[in-house]
Amino acid sequence: MLALAKILLTALPIAAGMFLAMWLLVVLALWWQQDRLIFAGWGFRLVGASGLAEGDERLSFVTDDGVRLMGALRRARKPSRGLLLAFSGNAEDADWRLRHLGSWIDDLDIVTFFYRGFGPSGGVPDQAAIVRDAIMVHDRMVERLRPERVIAAGFSLGSGVAAQLARARPLAGAILVTPFDSVAAVAGARYPWVPVNWLIRHPFRSDEALAGLDLPVAVIGADRDRVVPPERTRLLIANLMRPVLVSWIEGASHVSLYERPEYRAAFSEGLRRILAEAAPPRRQTARLRPEAWAAWSAAAGCRRAPAHRRPHPEADA
Repeated sequence: MLALAKILLTALPIAAGMFLAMWLLVVLALWWQQDRLIFAGWGFRLVGASGLAEGDERLSFVTDDGVRLMGALRRARKPSRGLLLAFSGNAEDADWRLRHLGSWIDDLDIVTFFYRGFGPSGGVPDQAAIVRDAIMVHDRMVERLRPERVIAAGFSLGSGVAAQLARARPLAGAILVTPFDSVAAVAGARYPWVPVNWLIRHPFRSDEALAGLDLPVAVIGADRDRVVPPERTRLLIANLMRPVLVSWIEGASHVSLYERPEYRAAFSEGLRRILAEAAPPRRQTARLRPEAWAAWSAAAGCRRAPAHRRPHPEADA
């Protein structure tokens, strides 16, 4: 027994040390590869431009730091009621998203763009740069098209981009499909043994971005989503001031959702409700107190909209 005890006392520290070393290696690997995992379209070269339909326009933007981004515009076939800015998922072809939305939305101009490093766009993605790019695309398309209102639509990772845009610019509303409260929380649930909050570089805190915004938001979730667990979507919904629609597509996964007619019906209903609640042209606003905006914008590295696009003064009352 004494000999066995000595063996255990010798072996246990060695085993514990090996376990700790393996844990550290895995954690370091996840930290090192997180950009590839979060921005899979760039990290694993999964995204290419599949092409535009007849009548669509290829867009090109050059950012302040000299990166060329590619996008596309489909003009409304009926009199336009505004601009729909669509933000794709983390491994998604933005051209496909334009064709997908344009196949049934005919009374809004629709714009999509490839994130940095995705498909034909240059650069390397990160949260701060993608948010700045989204704001730039918004501002340039508003200047060009002069829409009555702007609605953001975000899909999966794109819901995080749309949420950040809503914090930075006045929108008429947002439609979030399979959204999360934060990428950090999704990663933390998937890797509970990793100190995610200490390591993550791109947390996409949609809960913080949408907190306190008097913004009409429609949410569409998949009740069998294994990529964004429904609990993460519900926690975001609980944080919204003005959810105008919450729709769960039963039996749908993160991907199969888009094949379901219930999804299109929910998206169309969300648009209808947002447009019904939209403020008159040039008075639309997501209300946010100045001190809250200042704190968020300092963290995100963003600026207020130009004076002619600022929220109505009543929004700061």
